[in-house]
This record gives sequence, C-alpha cells and structure tokens, in this order.
Amino acid sequence: MDKIKKFLQKIKNQPAVVTALMLILSILVIAVALYIVISGYDGVLAYIFYGLSAIALSYAVYIVIIIAPKVKGGIIKYLKKYKFTAELLENFGYRKLIFAIVSFIFNILYAIMHAVFAILSRSIWLGALATYYIALSAIRGGAVVVCGKTREQSELLIKQRQIRSYKNCGLYLVLLNFALMGALVQMVISNQGFMYAGYLIYVMAAYTFCKITFSIIHLFKLKSTDDYSVRAINNIGLANSLVSMFALQTAMFAAFGGGIDTRIPNAATGGAISIGIILIGVYMFVKGYKEQKKIKMEILNERR
Repeated sequence: MDKIKKFLQKIKNQPAVVTALMLILSILVIAVALYIVISGYDGVLAYIFYGLSAIALSYAVYIVIIIAPKVKGGIIKYLKKYKFTAELLENFGYRKLIFAIVSFIFNILYAIMHAVFAILSRSIWLGALATYYIALSAIRGGAVVVCGKTREQSELLIKQRQIRSYKNCGLYLVLLNFALMGALVQMVISNQGFMYAGYLIYVMAAYTFCKITFSIIHLFKLKSTDDYSVRAINNIGLANSLVSMFALQTAMFAAFGGGIDTRIPNAATGGAISIGIILIGVYMFVKGYKEQKKIKMEILNERR
C-alpha cells in the first residue's frame, strides 16, 4: 500500500514537461486503440493496445483530477488582474446581470434564426414558433432591464420592482401560451410539424437538450434566492426550452417518422407542455401577488 502511495506521489510531483508529454502519449495510445476498434483489426497487437489504452485512460483521468484545481486557481488569479473579469468573479449581482444580457442576446438570435427559416421554407408553423420566441425574448428583455436595477434605490424598492416584474412575467407567459396553443392545435389536427433542413435538426437537438438541462439545473440552484428578476429570467428560459422540445419532437417525427400519424403523441406532448407553462405562469403570478402585498406592508412600516 505504501509503495502505491509513493508511486502516485511521484506521478503527482513530476515536472510539468514530463506530465504534458505523458498526457500526449496517453492520448495517442487511446486514439490508436479507437482506430483499431473502428477498423475491425483482431490481432495480438489489438489486445496489447487495449490494455495500454486502459492504463493510459486511468493515468489521464488521475492527472486531470490533480491538475484541475491548480489550473482553475491559475485562471482565477489571471482573471482577477482585469477589472471586468474581477468584478464578474467577485460580484454576484454584476455576474447575474452580464449572464442575463448574454442569455437575452442568444434568445434574440435564436428567434431571428427561426424567423429566417420560416421565410426561406415558407413554413407557417416555423413562423408561429419564431413569433413566439420573439415575444418570449421581449418578456425576458423586460426582466433583464429589472435585473440591471439602479443602485440609488433602497433595497425594499428594488425588491418591490423585481417582484412586480416577476408577477407580470407570469401573466404574460400564460397569455402568450394561450396564443401559441391555437397554432399548435391546428398543427396537430393537420398532422404536420416543424421542419429543419438537412443536418440542422441534429444541431437543434443538441441545442435544445443543453437548454432544457441548464434550465432545470438553474431552477434548483435558484430555489433559495430572493432575487425575483433572476427567477423570472430562468422560468421564461424554461418555458422557451419546453416549447423547443415540442418543436424538436414534431421535427423528428416529420424527418424520421415515415409518414406515420403523429397526432396522438404530438397532442399529448403539446398538451402537457402547454399545461406545464400555464402552471409556471400562474405560480409566478400568484407568488408575485402574495410577495407584492408583503413588500408593500414592509415599505409602509419603514416609512412610519
């Protein structure tokens, strides 16, 4: 056991140049092993490389685990030299605002992309989806504006503004979803779906998967935060992701379904997603209404 510990300690403390060379060698061994698998070669040399690749992979994982904290510390130290990145690392409010703006820009570009596809393919359904995304981006933009609040206001007034925006976003979400439902019902009845040209459907699938994964992760992360503008931005992002998931399903059926009747699965998924978004919006409105009453009482007590 002591010998193993000494051996691992020796690997851990080897010079950086040696570590880099060993990692490169490990990657090459793993690459050769993958090539052998793909080519179908079944000789003795194949089994030798399989064994070596297992050792190389273990070594690579061990080294990455060791050097990751050092690399992270070095990157943070470097970023703190500059005002913008230092503020981004140390100030949660500033970081929240920057990420909200970046997210808003990506959503606008995503909506514009769908609008372009709708025009090029002359698809009424992609047009409806693009309109929905643009409207959703506008609502999210309002939440971003609230997120970039002025520092001159008192904490209670800032919170009141955030809660009011949160409540309004919930209401807009419900109304917008009812507007979208009309287009979705027509699409389901006519047994049609959204269409993406060529390999674009795979790109949209990957993007949709990432969107919904991050939205769910942030939903749990932000559960305890009292910043309602951030909550509103994430909830709108979740609604966006759910609609994207439904659009992807219909596109998958259209591309790979072979002309099967997709009305039942599309109706089930579309109905569940619509109800889910309505529930999110209603929850936001009710929660915002209750919190608004509380904050008004706190402001009145503060002024007495």
